[in-house]
Amino acid sequence: MKLSITENIELLPLEVTDSSDILDLVEFSRPQLGKYIYWVDGVRDEISAYKYIVERINSGLSGSRWFKIQFNKQVFGVFGIKSISVGSGIAEVGYWLSHAAHGNGIIV
Repeated sequence: MKLSITENIELLPLEVTDSSDILDLVEFSRPQLGKYIYWVDGVRDEISAYKYIVERINSGLSGSRWFKIQFNKQVFGVFGIKSISVGSGIAEVGYWLSHAAHGNGIIV
């Protein structure tokens, strides 16, 4: 499922074939991402990037959905609905965005 947010911003399903792109994004923004995100040190090669994706898309959590953030047809990060609690109506979400895409109004 593709979600068009604006003319230039889309969310597309995160897939295991995105591991090379994800690795490149993490490498480019490692200093910035590493300040806030625990898993960054564990993504060092394409195998670990693949594992990062698999762990998310196969989490088994209720309502879990994972997307790549695409801006101007280029992938710049990940947005996830980590879980949705039907009983409480509470959802946990998370995202990260490559340093190269900051300042474009993608995440506000």
